Amino acid sequence: MSLVAVLLVSCSALGDAPTRATESPVATAQPTALPTAKPQRIPQGLVASGTFHSTDGTTTGAVDVVVNGHVAELELRDLVSTHERLGVRAPLRDSEGDPCVDSHAFAFTDIVAGTPTDPLIMPLSLGRGDPTFISEIALTTMTQADGSSHCINLVVARAPLVWTFGPLRPYLDTLVDDGIRGGASGEVVFDATGRPVTYTVAPNDLLPEVAGRFGITVDDVFYLNPARGPSPQDPMLYVGEVLNLNFRER
Repeated sequence: MSLVAVLLVSCSALGDAPTRATESPVATAQPTALPTAKPQRIPQGLVASGTFHSTDGTTTGAVDVVVNGHVAELELRDLVSTHERLGVRAPLRDSEGDPCVDSHAFAFTDIVAGTPTDPLIMPLSLGRGDPTFISEIALTTMTQADGSSHCINLVVARAPLVWTFGPLRPYLDTLVDDGIRGGASGEVVFDATGRPVTYTVAPNDLLPEVAGRFGITVDDVFYLNPARGPSPQDPMLYVGEVLNLNFRER
């Protein structure tokens, strides 16, 4: 299985680049006790399945996601398409209403419809060992470079995934905001039950302090924000960046 997969991220929007939160020393409150619970291990074997639906009837088939050791293998079944060559994408953000998958997606190697293919490989390091944030697999085709479409990778079929297990860090469903502290003075949004669901980075914020404000680890922040750009594990925070704190919305 020598197939190649790459992670696509969107280019920076035109205009001023985000401002980095200052790294200068700041007064720090007493750290919150970090969780003693450990992430659950992902099950081995078949963990998700989906059926491809095509609005124009060009493509049918199904897909299984099978965990084998430290990788997830994508197995396409009964694939039939009028398109000879198809791209295979796992959008990292909700893209159900988007006709394109041009950014924020894990890109598998292209396939030739009707030709048997080895399983397509995705490392479990994507999503910190928990790929349940991926809601679908999309099959795409390259559009013409004549200006007739704003897409590069046009979706021809989607397969919503049904996972056999829930998020592997359930302890993140009980976060509590300990309040403003040095290095974590940003704005918090709460849901109707009072649980924090988002955090907006303020000047002088530091990632360990932001994590400590909610009693979690930096790795938990990465887990909750698998589609964070420019890199999910970027230790730098950017003023105005919105961090997700709701493990159901990762």
